[in-house]
Amino acid sequence: MSIDINFFQKVLHKISLKKLFNRTYFYIKGSRGKFKINGTYDHTLKDYLIRLPYYDRFLPHLSSINKKMVIDIGANIGDTMTLIKSVSNVDIVCVEPDNQFLNILKQNISENNFNNVTIYPFAISSNQKNILIKKNDVESTGFIIESDEGIPTKTFEELINELNIDFSDVGIVKIDTDGYDWDCLSSLYQYLDKNQLDLDYIFYEHQTAINSKLNNIQIRKDGEKKYLKSLKNLSSIGF
Repeated sequence: MSIDINFFQKVLHKISLKKLFNRTYFYIKGSRGKFKINGTYDHTLKDYLIRLPYYDRFLPHLSSINKKMVIDIGANIGDTMTLIKSVSNVDIVCVEPDNQFLNILKQNISENNFNNVTIYPFAISSNQKNILIKKNDVESTGFIIESDEGIPTKTFEELINELNIDFSDVGIVKIDTDGYDWDCLSSLYQYLDKNQLDLDYIFYEHQTAINSKLNNIQIRKDGEKKYLKSLKNLSSIGF
């Protein structure tokens, strides 16, 4: 039995090109029309939205009722942004530090002709530090690790001040940062408590460890303690 090496080389080359040019895309429908979502190669979101018609649909519905600005921390490729825009043209701030995701996010904004979208290319944390971004195997999501060689983070207060946002215009803060949501919640709490401000809704993911540590029970227990502290702080100011 002979093996055609050239055939396998052609297949691998084709796969590499597909990953390079991000050929994965699909369409979603909303009350405002049909919109395209570009994604990284083999992005799992396409399968979720096809198999689960209500997947990620609650936040867009909530924003269409609330009708105020959404700050999307961990915007990724802009899938939440697109789903929100499919039902309501509210202002959205997309917070995403990863360059690959940012490029696709910008593509989704451009190809769908979205307006009222602002990009903030930083990670949010309660204390300023440097971080690196690691990807999962299919590059559909990323998680941060602290590293002196990485990029600096920003606080939630810096986000508001640097974008000159009138916080009374903000209705929803969405947080999905794959294991560091507790830190973003802490930064949000610090800003709200310091300035004696209120917020309609916080929508966050309760992931207790970064993606590479999900099977470590002790790390996840430690993560729960961090979430508990953040949530108790938010509870103390009325949440």
